[in-house]
Amino acid sequence: MSKASSTVLKCLAIGAGVGLATCAIFFGFFVSHQELGIAPAVAYRFAALAFVLSAIASLIYFRIKDARR
Repeated sequence: MSKASSTVLKCLAIGAGVGLATCAIFFGFFVSHQELGIAPAVAYRFAALAFVLSAIASLIYFRIKDARR
């Protein structure tokens, strides 16, 4: 496996972990606080956004880290 594909897989794994954690936290929050009037399914949108942003941020981080070597 090349170094570039290893970096991409690492970034996707980080993004998936952050997305799952975000989904669990927001879903639990929206279920427990029904008085807010926000459907718990909104947590999936937050999770998708967190996945994309963390994958991009980690990709930038690892590319900068590799360039310094």
